[in-house]
Amino acid sequence: MSTTALLVDTSYLLELFKVPDRFDPDFAERVKKRFGVAVKAGHRLYVPFPVVFEVANHIAGVRDGGSRKKLAELLANTVRSCVESANPWIITPASEDILYDLSELLRLCDVYAREMAVQSIGLSDTAIIEEARRLKGKYNQPDDRVHIWTRDQALKAHEPDTESAPLLA
Repeated sequence: MSTTALLVDTSYLLELFKVPDRFDPDFAERVKKRFGVAVKAGHRLYVPFPVVFEVANHIAGVRDGGSRKKLAELLANTVRSCVESANPWIITPASEDILYDLSELLRLCDVYAREMAVQSIGLSDTAIIEEARRLKGKYNQPDDRVHIWTRDQALKAHEPDTESAPLLA
C-alpha cells in the first residue's frame, strides 16, 4: 500500500484559517477542497512545529480584536486536537525527549547556516525541508510520495517528489 505524506506550510494554513490580509478567498476555497480530497484519500498531513508558530504570529497581527481572538482559539483548539489524536494533522517532530528536541534544533541551525540561508530560505522553511527529507526516508517504497504544500516556489522546489498538479497560485 502506498503512502502520500503532505507537509503543510504556513501559506496553506493562512488560507485554510482565512487569516485577514493573509488569504485570497478563491485560493482559500481551492485549498479547503484540496484538504478534503487529501483526507478522503487517506493521505497523511504533517504540520512542522515551526509552522504553528508562524501562523500564530500572523494571527497576532490581525487588526480586529474579535477576529484575532476567534482565530487564536481556533488555532489552539486545532493544535490540541492534533496533539491528542493526530487529527486533522500530525504536528512534527513529535518527541517527549527534550534533549532530542534541542539536538534537533542545533542540527537544523547547522543545515540552515550551511545550506539554506545562502538560498534565502529561513529556519522555519529549513525545518519543513528537513522534515520532508526525513519522511522520504520513512516512506521510501516506489509508490510512496512526499510533497510540500506551499505557495512558496523556492520551498516547493525542495519537495522530495514532484507533485503532478501543484497548487501554488
